[in-house]
Amino acid sequence: MKVKRNRFILALGCFALVAFSGCVSAPRASGSVLTTMRNFESGRIVPQNTFTLQDIICFHVDVTWEPVTQEYGEATVDWNWYKDGKVVAHFENYHAYLKGAPSGRTKSQAASGLGVGHFTVECVVDGHPIASAEFDIVDTARR
Repeated sequence: MKVKRNRFILALGCFALVAFSGCVSAPRASGSVLTTMRNFESGRIVPQNTFTLQDIICFHVDVTWEPVTQEYGEATVDWNWYKDGKVVAHFENYHAYLKGAPSGRTKSQAASGLGVGHFTVECVVDGHPIASAEFDIVDTARR
């Protein structure tokens, strides 16, 4: 009886290994930063939460998954920009290919296109919100 149970457990384990090999976990952010495009492009990854209307805002997210030795594959990456809880800008990349973990993803948005106020930006991968940041855009001409 014990031998049959051990064979059953071994067979079940082999089935699980075959069935789930190649599967990766849901994506998550291993890091993110909100900064200006000028800082990002020059390598000065300085986090900011206040911008002027002249800035281009850059949200960079490092996406990872388990096991990191496997490719995640094709994914849909959404970027949602909110003001007062309402979407004011949305960008979608249907065919993003996440090959190596972490996979850096970046989206920029002109502050002048959003206007003055308090905002939130979020990154969503395959329907999973993985990173967000809050920030303000100020009108320096009114100061």
